[in-house]
Amino acid sequence: MRLAVLASSISIFGLLSWVSGCGSSDASDDVSQVDAGVDSGKKKGSSSGEWTGDDDDDSTPGKKDAGTKPSGGLTSTALKAGDAQLIGVTTGSSPMVVYLAVQNQALSLEAIAPTGGTPTVIATDLTGEEDIGVNGGAVWWYTGVNEAGLGTVNFWTKASGAKTAVATGSIDGYFWASEDGTRVAFSVNGAAKTTRVAVTSSAAPSATAVLTDNYALDFPTNECLPDVGFVGTTLFAAFCSVQTAGSPNSTAARIVAVDASGTVKRLDATGNANNTIALSLDRSLWHANKTGTKLFVIGSGASAEGRIIDVATAPAAASTVVLESGVTDGFLLDDGSAVYTTGTVIKRGNGSGAAKTLTTAAVKAFLSRSAGGDRLLFRSLDPAGEYGLHDLRTIDTSTDNQAATDLVPTASVSLEALLNGGSHVLYRWNLAEDPSSEALLGKLEAKPIGGGTAVQLATGSLGGLPVAGSTGVVNAASIKDDGDGNFVLVLEHVDAVSATARAISDDVIPNAWDFIGKTFIYTRAGATPGIYVVQLP
Repeated sequence: MRLAVLASSISIFGLLSWVSGCGSSDASDDVSQVDAGVDSGKKKGSSSGEWTGDDDDDSTPGKKDAGTKPSGGLTSTALKAGDAQLIGVTTGSSPMVVYLAVQNQALSLEAIAPTGGTPTVIATDLTGEEDIGVNGGAVWWYTGVNEAGLGTVNFWTKASGAKTAVATGSIDGYFWASEDGTRVAFSVNGAAKTTRVAVTSSAAPSATAVLTDNYALDFPTNECLPDVGFVGTTLFAAFCSVQTAGSPNSTAARIVAVDASGTVKRLDATGNANNTIALSLDRSLWHANKTGTKLFVIGSGASAEGRIIDVATAPAAASTVVLESGVTDGFLLDDGSAVYTTGTVIKRGNGSGAAKTLTTAAVKAFLSRSAGGDRLLFRSLDPAGEYGLHDLRTIDTSTDNQAATDLVPTASVSLEALLNGGSHVLYRWNLAEDPSSEALLGKLEAKPIGGGTAVQLATGSLGGLPVAGSTGVVNAASIKDDGDGNFVLVLEHVDAVSATARAISDDVIPNAWDFIGKTFIYTRAGATPGIYVVQLP
């Protein structure tokens, strides 16, 4: 998991008032995350959570077709009964479910295996002012955060347990961990426009800065935010390296790697030479292959070169392959080749011989791709309307000179996800805001990636989450008021091929959920609150 800016965290202040029913912006932000990370505009509560059965006007917010009424609901099991809220799930070979529990008016941070058992208590007697998150194979929590956003970093891994008060003066949320949890990185000596970074073992952490001086992460402007993450046990960081806005190194980024031994190496240039990587708030600054041996980047300046960097030999001149100029987007495949666009053509190349032209269809932006990168989804039109709706076009990434498949030819849908490794695309359309709750609801549909007939899965949907390795979708079917001014969701599992729906729960706290494969973990409110797990088809 990658953290370019503060993300995947939850403030535990007001744990049991997860969504205000009084029109707060926090409620809108929470529910907007329902749609698998694709922002479709404002979303907050909904109308009734009751199933309405047959209705001739299927565009009415909150209505469901009779054909999608859940039957034979799925059985959930409580991992933690009582007042609790899911924080997230760690990665690695033995993932753990992390949550906050409320007992006797005190908060404790705990972890439990997805199969159940005795929970591990990570931290007790929390005050409600902490900031907590999961990144990779670690759980982090910040205490004593001041108005400047600096606090004390603490973290926990399954293998090494809790490490408390590891560093003070750390920028809240600037914490990264490898997937296996053996390596962590975090801000040290943070300030308004800069931070040093410690990169260390999680078993015996050191707060000594590894990224410092010319390799400190600087952010002189809002456009200059660091893009940091682990691939394996190597940390990659792209960042500005000067605190003075307007200087050359505040308008471009440099990229470095820190390997498992703690050795720092600049990848894009030698030493403290000027930064060479283009900044962007719309895309990642770097893409790695699965093993982290190669990176794709776009060069700064008018040339905007698409480049592939060989990590082992960088920064030697021969380590960087220039694909071509005028590149606007791209990513790296596991075979070391890049798929990229100049806006008027999509190509695939590795710098050895001429690049392969995949299509000459106009490209405004890449939208998504399958896990293996063999299928690409993009748009050719500008976003339309209040909700920034898209057209959807697709190609495979191996065939020469192909015509793009127009899945949705007009800018009229909100993309949710690709399903089943790219076999289907999931989207919503006919969006409308319910005036009473300000919820943005729409028709949820799935369409085969090669084109064909769309299958309507639901109406009045707040969005869908893809179930790994299947054509299944967790659909946020509706929202209801729990009677105390809080909104809870009605969730169901829907198959994108058959449109068969099966109920999951009707008292789910928005966005307090996660997946481990086909295991869905969520937070339930209502009469039987707790952390629940359900196996999806």
